Amino acid sequence: TAASRVPTLRLVANAMEPLLTLRPQHEWHVHVSHIWSSGQDQAANIKRNLQLMLPGCLVFLDVDDLRDATRLEDYVDQSAGLLL
Repeated sequence: TAASRVPTLRLVANAMEPLLTLRPQHEWHVHVSHIWSSGQDQAANIKRNLQLMLPGCLVFLDVDDLRDATRLEDYVDQSAGLLL
């Protein structure tokens, strides 16, 4: 499959994939933010590539994961990192 051919990110120190952890208050490792009018395709590609290169990485992308638009700030707060 295509996913099996994508190299994963490895730590320089031991050539292992990084262990991805989350604090109890976080649901995602990273929140991908984008401009609605022009960035949806690029943001989706970023999410897909992060998940391929970092197996187990939980990526929030509004078009996939937003269940309540009035809670957008909560979704950001529940993410360990923010990619703009």
